[in-house]
Amino acid sequence: MIMLPRTPYKQFKVIGAIAISTGLILSGLNFPASAAPITSYSGHLGNSYSDRTKVLTPKWQTSVDYVADGPMSAAADNGMVFYTLQNKLTAANVNTGKVVWSSSSKRISNLIASNNAVFYVDSTGTLLKLNGQTGKVGWTVKSAIAVKADIDVQVFLQSGTLYVVGFNQFAAYDVQSGKKKWQIKPRSTYGFDLSGVHDGVVLTSALVDENPANQYAAYDAATGKLLWTLAEGHSGILEYRSGTIYTLKEGTSSGKGYAATIDQIDVKTGKILSSYSYIPVKDVVNQSARQVVIDGTTIYIVQELSDSNSRVSEFVLGQDPAKQTPKVTEGRGLWLAGVYKGLHFYEDNDQLVARKVNSDDYTPFLGPNNPINRLDLIGNGAYVGLTDGQFYLTNALTGKVTGKIKTAARSFGTTLVEKNTVIIQAENKLIAVQLPVGLQ
Repeated sequence: MIMLPRTPYKQFKVIGAIAISTGLILSGLNFPASAAPITSYSGHLGNSYSDRTKVLTPKWQTSVDYVADGPMSAAADNGMVFYTLQNKLTAANVNTGKVVWSSSSKRISNLIASNNAVFYVDSTGTLLKLNGQTGKVGWTVKSAIAVKADIDVQVFLQSGTLYVVGFNQFAAYDVQSGKKKWQIKPRSTYGFDLSGVHDGVVLTSALVDENPANQYAAYDAATGKLLWTLAEGHSGILEYRSGTIYTLKEGTSSGKGYAATIDQIDVKTGKILSSYSYIPVKDVVNQSARQVVIDGTTIYIVQELSDSNSRVSEFVLGQDPAKQTPKVTEGRGLWLAGVYKGLHFYEDNDQLVARKVNSDDYTPFLGPNNPINRLDLIGNGAYVGLTDGQFYLTNALTGKVTGKIKTAARSFGTTLVEKNTVIIQAENKLIAVQLPVGLQ
């Protein structure tokens, strides 16, 4: 599970697998079956603090060309780690750090590393497939992407299809052959995001005609034909279930309103099947939900009361919230991530704390005691990067701290776990350590 990074002010996003982190995870944009849990967090910068946690010895480390938290970050697959060094895509053995091959083509997109292959778009607008073990080119396709400095090129992989998104092109390619399936002109010159692919429908969101809210558009995954659009703004998909998606409706006004409005939308038709508004507020701008999480039959509305305190309100999904009395939790710290293995994760007085769902039981993580910049939840591990440069490897279920690495970084990218190696993305360095027993 992935928890998002928190930027110097609060900005949260949900992306992909299970990890809690304070830096945004953009390398390897494969779609999850559901984006309901928040498993990554990225946050503020702070002051130094020391403790007696065992300092681990890295297996290896290397410099990289980029700040780790972003679309140019590293990816890992099948015992290899892929990163950019001196403008070259570089592949190294994840256990030893030994460079196995490099490619001179300069990439301008995120990396997809999957099934012993690496995919990316280079500075000429060419989409490439390389063998992950050897670097041998499998195929190349000259796309119609025009490189624009202020808009990222994104590559997504879903069900045997590669989707390439640029400000002037949206195209689909067969992952095995590189054959173009279709290509269309995006509805927005500002770029757009691919939100998911469900039931043969590609869901996108984009700013259209300078409208301040993101508008949804759905395309046939086989042909690229536009199926439907929604004029009202919606953010990313919270959950997919049985032919429908749940998504957060974006407000465009200030003043009185609701902390969150959740629409349930039919994937095939775009019809809004239900719409529920949660928690009346006097100031939509400052009191709106910072996170919404769906877990089973429960929907959690997370509001931030301050930089250090969240209010979490629990409702039954699919029932009128006006007829419910929600369970409200506050005064427990700043909510970071969840629900992960039955736990919510908070930052309370610079300490990471795990709290059980439907219980007052909690587990403190003894060791990390400085503002958290990143949290990633992967397997049984909670990987915690602090603003003083220390990075902790802990057990997410027990709170036991197995060790830490000291770095010069103040922010961290997505933690990677490949085979028995943990790869820490510490600003412009990759640091590899042995995966501790019990964190698999």
